[in-house]
Amino acid sequence: MNVNIRVAILGGFVFILLVTMFFRSCSKPPQKGAQVYEKKCADCHGANGEGFRNLIPPLNNADFLDQHADDFACIVAYGIDDTIVVNGVTFHQPMAGIPELNEVEIANVANYVYEQWSTSKKKFSPKEVETRIANCE
Repeated sequence: MNVNIRVAILGGFVFILLVTMFFRSCSKPPQKGAQVYEKKCADCHGANGEGFRNLIPPLNNADFLDQHADDFACIVAYGIDDTIVVNGVTFHQPMAGIPELNEVEIANVANYVYEQWSTSKKKFSPKEVETRIANCE
C-alpha cells in the first residue's frame, strides 16, 4: 500500500477519533451533574427533587431555587442551618454541606438541578461557583 494512502487513512482515523472524543466530552457535564445529584443529594431531596414530607424541602419547582440562586454553591458546600420557606412551607431541618465536592462538581450538580427543576434554567460555571464559595457568609 502506498505511504500516502496509509497516512491519509491514519489521519482520517485520528480525525474521527478526535471528533468523537470532543462530542462525547461535550455531553458529559449534565451526566456528571446527575451522577453527583444521585450520589450526594437524592437520598434526602428525592430522585425527582420531590423532597421528603415536611422535613426535607423539594427542589422540583421550588421557588427557593430561583430566589436564592446566588447562594446555591454555598449551600451545597457548607450546608444551611436556618429555617427556610419553600413554596409556602416552612422547613427547619438543617442540611449538612458537602465540602468534598470541588467547584466543577458543584457547577455540574447546580446545572443539573436548575435545568431539571428550576423555572429560571440558570447556568453556573466552575469559575462562578469558585467566586461564590470564596464569598460565602
